[in-house]
Amino acid sequence: MLTIEEFEFAWQYMLDKYNVRNNSFLAQIYENRYKWAKPYFKGKFCAGQTSTQRSESGNSMLKRYVGSSCPMHQFVQMYQQLQFDREEEESREELASKRDGRLIKYNIPLEAHAARVYTRNMYEKFGQLIFDSGNYVAAEVIPQMRYVTKHVRADRREKSEKVEFQVDVLRNGEEYICECGLAEHMGMICPRIIRVSSASIDSILFKLCESLSSSPSDARINATDSSDTCASFPSTFRGPHGIPKTSSSVDRIKSSSYCNAVGQSPPQV
Repeated sequence: MLTIEEFEFAWQYMLDKYNVRNNSFLAQIYENRYKWAKPYFKGKFCAGQTSTQRSESGNSMLKRYVGSSCPMHQFVQMYQQLQFDREEEESREELASKRDGRLIKYNIPLEAHAARVYTRNMYEKFGQLIFDSGNYVAAEVIPQMRYVTKHVRADRREKSEKVEFQVDVLRNGEEYICECGLAEHMGMICPRIIRVSSASIDSILFKLCESLSSSPSDARINATDSSDTCASFPSTFRGPHGIPKTSSSVDRIKSSSYCNAVGQSPPQV
């Protein structure tokens, strides 16, 4: 989603490129940019709808049922039929989403959770966001609280495109806020948040792996007598053996080290 900095840069670039700095119309609409430019109301939830798209879509559906010279009593009947058909389509999509399995492509906890709660279409869109998250690297600024993500191909991006984004982690990882505002505006987390959430889980796994490597005998005793080690991970991120679910070959090696420390067999992948 376009940020305020990207919009301002692109606007100034447009004025210089086409030599229209003295254009009165452009100057007027720029003064009112807070009312129409998308970056200035990115914190408002719109579910991906823009301008009059929702009303135009509603009018288009209604025209398929009701003619321009339709009497009022017939209009009411056809409108009820429209509502019934829409609800039937939604129910059919929900049933198909529950019946048909999802293909887990990236093997990360967020993807498994999305496969349970999203419909087929939304899951495909979320899968694209997961794929795009691979274009970013995350650096920890404040431990477990603030990260800076940067595009790995920053040199190939347009000058007006932002390549670094700040992501804040609130309430011990229960909420993530990216300055792009996509989650607040559309209701779906952005690739930067996906990358940061994976990075924060990886850092926890690395610390766990280091503690097990330093004193495996103590770790075996503690893990056998108590489930605190695994209980520190949310249930969403735990596997069948109580081991944190992992998303790469490196993580699977860490899980195997954990299994060896507690005297269990690692899960088959």
